[in-house]
Amino acid sequence: MSNQVSTGVLRIGEITDQADLEVNLKESAIPDFIDEVTGANYPEFLEARRKLMADMIREYYKSL
Repeated sequence: MSNQVSTGVLRIGEITDQADLEVNLKESAIPDFIDEVTGANYPEFLEARRKLMADMIREYYKSL
Protein backbone atom coordinates (compact mmCIF):
# COMPACT_ATOMS: atom_id res chain seq x y z
CA MET A 1 0.00 0.00 0.00
CA SER A 2 2.81 2.43 0.73
CA ASN A 3 4.02 2.06 -2.86
CA GLN A 4 0.50 2.75 -4.09
CA VAL A 5 0.27 5.87 -1.93
CA SER A 6 3.64 7.15 -3.09
CA THR A 7 3.08 6.49 -6.81
CA GLY A 8 -0.68 6.93 -7.10
CA VAL A 9 -0.86 3.81 -9.27
CA LEU A 10 -3.83 1.71 -8.13
CA ARG A 11 -3.15 -1.97 -7.48
CA ILE A 12 -5.20 -2.76 -4.37
CA GLY A 13 -8.35 -0.77 -3.65
CA GLU A 14 -8.54 2.94 -4.32
CA ILE A 15 -6.39 4.50 -1.59
CA THR A 16 -3.76 6.87 -2.97
CA ASP A 17 -3.43 9.31 -0.05
CA GLN A 18 -1.43 8.71 3.15
CA ALA A 19 -4.14 10.26 5.34
CA ASP A 20 -6.79 8.00 3.78
CA LEU A 21 -4.56 4.98 4.35
CA GLU A 22 -4.04 5.86 8.01
CA VAL A 23 -7.80 6.29 8.54
CA ASN A 24 -8.52 3.00 6.78
CA LEU A 25 -5.95 1.12 8.85
CA LYS A 26 -7.33 2.60 12.08
CA GLU A 27 -10.93 1.77 11.15
CA SER A 28 -9.85 -1.80 10.33
CA ALA A 29 -7.80 -2.23 13.53
CA ILE A 30 -4.60 -2.80 11.56
CA PRO A 31 -1.39 -1.90 13.43
CA ASP A 32 0.65 0.89 11.85
CA PHE A 33 3.63 -1.43 11.32
CA ILE A 34 1.77 -3.50 8.70
CA ASP A 35 4.49 -2.79 6.10
CA GLU A 36 7.04 -4.47 8.36
CA VAL A 37 5.10 -7.67 9.09
CA THR A 38 6.81 -10.92 8.18
CA GLY A 39 6.25 -14.53 9.09
CA ALA A 40 8.69 -14.09 11.95
CA ASN A 41 6.80 -11.23 13.64
CA TYR A 42 3.28 -12.23 12.64
CA PRO A 43 2.41 -13.25 16.25
CA GLU A 44 3.28 -9.71 17.39
CA PHE A 45 1.10 -8.29 14.62
CA LEU A 46 -1.81 -10.46 15.77
CA GLU A 47 -1.32 -9.42 19.39
CA ALA A 48 -1.28 -5.74 18.45
CA ARG A 49 -4.36 -6.20 16.26
CA ARG A 50 -6.26 -7.98 19.05
CA LYS A 51 -5.54 -5.04 21.35
CA LEU A 52 -6.73 -2.53 18.76
CA MET A 53 -9.90 -4.55 18.16
CA ALA A 54 -10.55 -4.80 21.90
CA ASP A 55 -10.14 -1.02 22.22
CA MET A 56 -12.61 -0.45 19.38
CA ILE A 57 -15.16 -2.79 20.97
CA ARG A 58 -14.65 -1.20 24.40
CA GLU A 59 -15.19 2.31 23.00
CA TYR A 60 -18.32 1.20 21.15
CA TYR A 61 -19.69 -0.48 24.28
CA LYS A 62 -19.07 2.67 26.34
CA SER A 63 -20.95 4.73 23.76
CA LEU A 64 -24.15 2.69 24.17
